[in-house]
Amino acid sequence: MRKYKLALAIAASAILFVATGAIAKTKIIVFDAPGAGTTHGDGTKPFGIAKDGTIAGQVTDSSNVFHGFIRAPGGTFTSFDVTGAGTASSQGTYVQGMSSDGHITGYIVASNGSNHAFVRAPDGTTATFDAPDGTRGTFARGVNDLGDTVGYYTDINSVSHCFVRTAGGTLTEFDPKRSTSCSATDITDKGVIDGSYASTKGVHSGFVRKSNGKITTFVGPDATMTITEGMNNAQDVTGEYVDAASVAHGYVRDRKGNVTSFDVPGQVGTVGFGVAPDGTVCGWTADSKTVGHGYVRTPDGTITVIDAPGAGTASGTGTLAIGVNVKGWVTGFTVDNNNVVHGFLRK
Repeated sequence: MRKYKLALAIAASAILFVATGAIAKTKIIVFDAPGAGTTHGDGTKPFGIAKDGTIAGQVTDSSNVFHGFIRAPGGTFTSFDVTGAGTASSQGTYVQGMSSDGHITGYIVASNGSNHAFVRAPDGTTATFDAPDGTRGTFARGVNDLGDTVGYYTDINSVSHCFVRTAGGTLTEFDPKRSTSCSATDITDKGVIDGSYASTKGVHSGFVRKSNGKITTFVGPDATMTITEGMNNAQDVTGEYVDAASVAHGYVRDRKGNVTSFDVPGQVGTVGFGVAPDGTVCGWTADSKTVGHGYVRTPDGTITVIDAPGAGTASGTGTLAIGVNVKGWVTGFTVDNNNVVHGFLRK
């Protein structure tokens, strides 16, 4: 139900990963949000970390209903449900992104199955909204410190298009030229947007859209598919691209358009997901048994693998790193051997 699944599909089914690396002597805290279920697929899933270490994400309860949560740096939790969110299985509040100052965005699934985007300010004020042409749903993915949001909507023909919405409520729909499917990922405080799209030629590319509406597209070296997953205020973009051999590689694209690709040593594939203000990237990989491992890559290219305590050791389990902040703190989630999901903070 969200573009985030595309990256997971690449990591889980299209690529075999092998990870190596030393684990730094850091503190990793594993946590469960209040109300988290304890059976297969339930649990706590962070999706962003603010500059002070506040974490936001979603929790799935024992009835498979989704709720938002906020974890303060000291470990105190605040749960929230956006008005209009349904209370049946697979319904509720889905958190998808968090800005450095604590704005949160995502979407809700209502009781009738419809999807609506939301943005939540640091003071708790929440607004839901729909793109004018979002007949089949509006899904927010990224938010900046001003409260501007980006994401995608699905039209009456089930085609996805990009949107940007200002904090004041002005929503603009847009697509790169010859797009057949588009999803915007993040937005800087100056209104620069990144995202991914598929063209009429069947090429999957990344794009950067300036605040004046000008769109520049890009692909990774020899890529058959390029996906954006995160961007910082310096306009560094990270994500993954897949080459002709169906191998995924992580990358960082700077504001000048220079693309640096990277792989965790010993791997045949890498997924980038979050990027800090200094260009530090976090993401995930998996070993030869398809057990997941998180990682963090500093701007000098040093890569450290992250395995949170309690992470599973069976296929489809492990550790995934999702967000990294200005302090270098990393958040994400683990899947244990019972396929229950837990959040973590590495600092």
